[in-house]
Amino acid sequence: MSDMKRFNLEEIRKAIRVLFKDVKFGDGECIEVRVPDKKKHITAAGWFDNIEELAGQVAVLAQGGFGEGYRHIHENAYWTCNPCNDALLARQPKNTIAIASDTTSDNNITRRVWLPIDIDPLRPSGVSATKAEKKLAAEVTKKLFSELQTIGVPADSMVGGTSGNGYHILIRINLPNDNDSRDLIKRCLAAMQGMVGTGKVEVDPKVFNAARIVKCYGTLSCKGENTETRPWMWSKLTQVPDEVVACPTDVLEKIAALAPDKNPKRALGEKREGPWTAGSTQEYLDWTGWECGDPVDYQNGRKWMGGKRTVWAIWTLD
Repeated sequence: MSDMKRFNLEEIRKAIRVLFKDVKFGDGECIEVRVPDKKKHITAAGWFDNIEELAGQVAVLAQGGFGEGYRHIHENAYWTCNPCNDALLARQPKNTIAIASDTTSDNNITRRVWLPIDIDPLRPSGVSATKAEKKLAAEVTKKLFSELQTIGVPADSMVGGTSGNGYHILIRINLPNDNDSRDLIKRCLAAMQGMVGTGKVEVDPKVFNAARIVKCYGTLSCKGENTETRPWMWSKLTQVPDEVVACPTDVLEKIAALAPDKNPKRALGEKREGPWTAGSTQEYLDWTGWECGDPVDYQNGRKWMGGKRTVWAIWTLD
């Protein structure tokens, strides 16, 4: 397997042109490339403001990995889909890869330009998908693409791709990197899972963070062993509009409004019904034989009482 080609330089360059067209290289922004090795607990990374160096290093990492001996890493390569603060270029010689103790954090992202949607077949971790599993993911991706357009997402705002084992839809957005944007994207992903998710294919709800990394398109996705039933497959962009435009924020809000509310707020004045009421507490104490002091209004503070078997019941008194 060592001589198997694991990169397509033209596909890598194509992805860079599409994803990072609006990144302000040389004017405050850069992109991180990362190769994490979970087994060895080692990560190689680098920050780039030169797109040709970026493409070349991704190809090198995909084909031969990085490092020597035990510290040699040959895992899948990823990049940040949103631009990073170019102060990170000073962490190490820029446009190079090195063993990294720190990577890009959410507060290092300058703004959000992509909403990544990761549609993956459910399977054991650490293995590639079968062709049948990937076909199921393709069907869910096609359905989601259609439903998003029905809601109002412009087709020209969506870039399609395959991660190798599943599929991506990347929605071009124009949002600040703040808590409101994070929460909006989190609700959008939850809504999409509710719209098209199945028992066998999931819209990943965890990819809402600003510093999210995605597979470097144009590289071979190598997860687990390359077997006949679970082969390594290529990651690449598969659908790119002639001119990519940003999706209006009000359309994102329409999607987010469809998210299920797992923690509905209580109506004004409605009391919380908990398991420990005056009656249930007394019943439990009668069973244990413990003593109970007078109920204390927690709004007026707690009282301390010595003794190992004295229990203070805390609830709101009318």
